[in-house]
Amino acid sequence: MLSTVTAGRKWALRWSTTDSIPKRRAVILTLIGMAAAIAFFGLLLLVSPTGIGLGDVKLAGPLGAYLGWLGAAAFVTGLLA
Repeated sequence: MLSTVTAGRKWALRWSTTDSIPKRRAVILTLIGMAAAIAFFGLLLLVSPTGIGLGDVKLAGPLGAYLGWLGAAAFVTGLLA
């Protein structure tokens, strides 16, 4: 139990330093990518319900998260491919 608490403190300290600004930006871009992909596929579901299913909308979350982590160019290319 003590090692878990110590590891948690180390993780919190690592995220609170100034070196973690690129990591925070990547996490924020990941969340934005996930939300944008779900919204895009949700809109496609509303526009054409016979062309896309709810499973595709659910799969858009992890897809958008990964592509958002890679960057804007990869996100747009991957989402429209």
